[in-house]
Amino acid sequence: MLQHQSGLAGLSGISGDMRQVRQAAAQGHAQARLALEVFFTALIRAVGSAVAVLQGVDVVALSGGIGEHDQALQQDLLAHLHWLGVRPARPPLRPGGNCWRLSGGGPVEVWVVQADEEGAIAREVAGLLKNRPPAAP
Repeated sequence: MLQHQSGLAGLSGISGDMRQVRQAAAQGHAQARLALEVFFTALIRAVGSAVAVLQGVDVVALSGGIGEHDQALQQDLLAHLHWLGVRPARPPLRPGGNCWRLSGGGPVEVWVVQADEEGAIAREVAGLLKNRPPAAP
């Protein structure tokens, strides 16, 4: 229940898929708009907490499905992080490779880094298998 019926799905009453929640919000669905506001507030709170704990940052990295693909969220984040010195790129930088910079020149940059969970797991398993002792006869 916590995995599938909370978060965006629970707040919006629509779905846990950000694309569907955004579409419903654009059509005037009040719960979907609330879900987007809560999501964004949680993101800003997490960034602010990290900055405070680390006593500053050089880069804010977005990853995963929403971080990589939700351009509205990316632009909202760039605008909201002006207090860190984040500046939107003019013109916006185009994706290339597995990571790209969203922000322009400034003391803190915002980057998108494509997630590769399956690749990371495969590399870890391959390393473990390579270094394991031979099986007993």
